Amino acid sequence: MQGWLRRGSAAGASTSRRDTSAGASRRGGRAKKKTKTPAREDVLKELESVRKEVEEQRRRRGLALKYDLPAAPAPHHGGPSGSISPLPGGPGKPPKSALDLLSKEELYAQVAEVRRQLSTRLSDTNRYVRHLEVDLLKRDEEIASHHDKLGAIEEGFGHVLRTTRELREGVLAQLDRGGDSGEGRALVDDRLRILESCVEDLAKALADESESLSLSRKKPISISWLGSAQDVKLMGSFDGWTNGEQLSPDHDYAGGGIAEFSGEVLLRPGVYEVKFLVDGRWQLMPEWPTSGSDPVSSNNILVVE
Repeated sequence: MQGWLRRGSAAGASTSRRDTSAGASRRGGRAKKKTKTPAREDVLKELESVRKEVEEQRRRRGLALKYDLPAAPAPHHGGPSGSISPLPGGPGKPPKSALDLLSKEELYAQVAEVRRQLSTRLSDTNRYVRHLEVDLLKRDEEIASHHDKLGAIEEGFGHVLRTTRELREGVLAQLDRGGDSGEGRALVDDRLRILESCVEDLAKALADESESLSLSRKKPISISWLGSAQDVKLMGSFDGWTNGEQLSPDHDYAGGGIAEFSGEVLLRPGVYEVKFLVDGRWQLMPEWPTSGSDPVSSNNILVVE
C-alpha cells in the first residue's frame, strides 16, 4: 500500500513537472513573440527615417542643380568596421548637400548672380518686344496706305466703266438716228480720249502699288562668316540689336580650326547696320562697307535691294 502511494506521488510529481515545463515553454514563446514586435517597429521607424533623409537629399540636390551651385562631395560607403550602412554617409548623418556647404556670403553671391542673369534676359526680351511692337505699327500703317491706294484704283475703274457705258450708249444712239454726223464722231473721239487717259492712270497706279508691295515683303538674305570660333551671331538694326541671327558652322566642324559659319536672314529692302558677335566679342567684316573709320564704334553696312 505504501509502495503504491509512493508510485502515485512520483507520477503526480512528474506530471506536475511536465505541466510546469509546458507552461513555462508557452510563456517563453509568448515572451519571444512579444520581443519580436518592438524589433519590427524599430526597423519600420529606421526605414521611414532613411526615406525622409533620401527625399531631403533629392530636394537639396534639385535646388543645387537649379541654381547652378557646386555639387556636394561624393558619399562615403561603409563605416569604420567595414559594414555597409543604409545611409549614403555611413551610420551617422548623411553628407551635407551643396546648399549646406555654402556660406551665407557665397549663397547671397549665387542668388545675386542668378538675379542679374534673369534681369539681363528680361531686359533683352523687353527690348525685342518693343522692336516687334514698332515693326507691327509700321506694318499697320503700310496696310492702311495700301488700302487707300486700292480704294483710289477701284474708284478709277468705276470711272472707266461709266465712260465705256456712255460711249456705247452714244454709238447706239447715233446708229438709231441712222446718221454719221461730225457731231457724233466728235463725241465718240472725246469719250475714247477720256477712256484712254483713265486706263493709263490706272496702269501707273497698279505699277506703283506692285512696287510698294514688293518693298514691304521680306527677302531671304544669305550671311556667312569665315574664321575660328565656337559661337557666331549676326546682330544689327534689323531687330533693334536684340536677339540677332545665329550662324551655324559646317557639318564637319569640330572646333579649333577655320570654318565657315552661315545663316539666312529675312529682311525687307533697305539699309541696315550690322555687326558680328564672335565668342562674345564684336567683330567687323573687313570686306563689307562700314559706317565709320573707328572699328570699335562703327558697324558694317548691309544693303538689301
